[in-house]
Amino acid sequence: MNKIIKVAICDDELEIANELHDLICKHGNQEKYEFFIYDNGNDLLLSDLKLYDMVFLDIELGDMCGIDVGNELKKVNKTAILFYVTNHANYISEALRQTPFQFILKPLQAKEKLFIEEFNRGLKKLLKERNVINVTTNNGNEIIKVQSIQFIECLNRKLEFHLQDKTIYTSGKIKDLKDRLLPYGFEQCHVSYLLNLRYVSQIKGYNVYLFNGDILPISKRYLTTIKESFAKYLAGILI
Repeated sequence: MNKIIKVAICDDELEIANELHDLICKHGNQEKYEFFIYDNGNDLLLSDLKLYDMVFLDIELGDMCGIDVGNELKKVNKTAILFYVTNHANYISEALRQTPFQFILKPLQAKEKLFIEEFNRGLKKLLKERNVINVTTNNGNEIIKVQSIQFIECLNRKLEFHLQDKTIYTSGKIKDLKDRLLPYGFEQCHVSYLLNLRYVSQIKGYNVYLFNGDILPISKRYLTTIKESFAKYLAGILI
């Protein structure tokens, strides 16, 4: 089951809050997100601030300043992806002191494409920090825990993510994933295979044997590297 991304939206204009909600839902599967909508900063600060993965915060919140609310939020939740939403660009220099991820200028509808681009960028940063990856399939976006991937197979520019409980199909190339996954204990054994060393039971000849019974081929060019990496993994040097 995919981990739900918890999104807090704080804006004293309910119409803007609902618009943000709808734009985020438009990006991907609605069930992937859980929303918490507040019309004032005080209610947001009284909630469990550690809960949120992404926060959209209006700078002008009636009696409260959104920048002050963001400062309090960051004291408790340093990893939340914080977006400031504002009508006025002159607030940006002051808000920069809180190192937000990005600023979103109203009206939102006029900048929908830019909003989606920045939201995707924020989502990518969040997923990287979580050690998960976002995969686009015919059924929408899937968030996959890196360590649930046993191996990835490439066939005719189609990628198959072989997980512990299912296989996910998407398009792409092994080389686009290799550098990203190597730090998490992955290694390439063949031009068509990228595998997770934690699922390897043994390497024998030109084959990799997985605990689930699958056998993957090793091409000559990768034989030395895969053996060295597996030895390091067993020695506890690699994760």
